[in-house]
Amino acid sequence: MNKNKGFVFSEIFLILLYVGVMAVSLSTLVLLLHKTSSKNFELIKAEQLAVGLTEEILARSWEEKLNPSETLGIDSGEIEGDKTTFDDVDDFNNYIEAPPLNPSAQPMQGFSDFKRTAMVSYIKPGDEESSEKTELKKITVSVYKKDKLLVVLKSLKGRH
Repeated sequence: MNKNKGFVFSEIFLILLYVGVMAVSLSTLVLLLHKTSSKNFELIKAEQLAVGLTEEILARSWEEKLNPSETLGIDSGEIEGDKTTFDDVDDFNNYIEAPPLNPSAQPMQGFSDFKRTAMVSYIKPGDEESSEKTELKKITVSVYKKDKLLVVLKSLKGRH
């Protein structure tokens, strides 16, 4: 009586096929997790950039102290694009940083693909923008990576 105690070729083939399918599935899962992790990291960096610029803007005074202007934007003595010369919130209206700069106006390391923009507008209660001067300003900071919008952060600053 001859009893084979080995594997049949078909059994070995099925085992290899099963292992191959599992390997492909596992590698796809690992790749998907890596992509998701990278996107989340980009969003975290973008949020940090938005919060940083918003804090810089909110630290400024409500309006020009000596000669308050009726319009939003830079005033005499301030240089467009040089935030170190800005002394009030509305100087940041239509402001663009590419790449993002630290408060001393030096490029931030690790953010060369990012861009930050800021818009300032007067606002009425109920989030209605106003062309007239009001007691409330809305600051909108947007962060982009390679021209793709990642984050928009809106803040309010009151006169008092």
